[in-house]
Amino acid sequence: MSTTTDVPGEEVWPTQPIPYTVFGRPMEPFVPIFPVDVPAAFLAQNPKAPFLTPLSVKQFTTIAPSLSGGTLYGQSGFSTQTGLFYVPGIDRVIAMQAQSVGATLMPGASSFRGSVRNSGRDERGTLTAYDPSTGELAWQAQLPGQAQAGLLVTSGGLVFIGTGAGFLHGFEAATGVELFRFYTGNRVHAPPMSYEVNGRQYITVAAGDIILTFSLTGK
Repeated sequence: MSTTTDVPGEEVWPTQPIPYTVFGRPMEPFVPIFPVDVPAAFLAQNPKAPFLTPLSVKQFTTIAPSLSGGTLYGQSGFSTQTGLFYVPGIDRVIAMQAQSVGATLMPGASSFRGSVRNSGRDERGTLTAYDPSTGELAWQAQLPGQAQAGLLVTSGGLVFIGTGAGFLHGFEAATGVELFRFYTGNRVHAPPMSYEVNGRQYITVAAGDIILTFSLTGK
């Protein structure tokens, strides 16, 4: 990764916060940190670069994850039964170019000024389980569409998550085996919730302008 920048007045820190497991290995990311499967025609005009490469004012740079990638929106979850930590991920690739604005840019979380180009590659999602005591990846599921809705972990050993492709997924929390998939017909941008009525557990999720409720049954 480059530690130089052509943005006037910008200083790049010489190191980056790359996390490691307790075994001294770099942690496996929950979404790709280098653009993959990007159309060649797009890369010809927008060369790709590793994660955390400083943006340039001279050209567009293709990066992953992007502004709305990673785990920007949906909340993560932890299961006391499995001891695993679950993270929703957004695998989105875009090209960005910085714009120099001198002293007119006010500091803050939304202080970026630049231009963005969509790579045209489909947006994908992931659901990843980590062992928080070691930092090791336990399992990962690939999802169609952005997984920005957040997830729900139940005490019955299940993980539910919705995607921008309109699906609600249910996984076995310990192994990552997909047990349930339902197409809602709308983007799922809200996390599922759970409640109990007369001894029966239900899962409810908002999908677009509709509310869907599912009943859980024992094995």
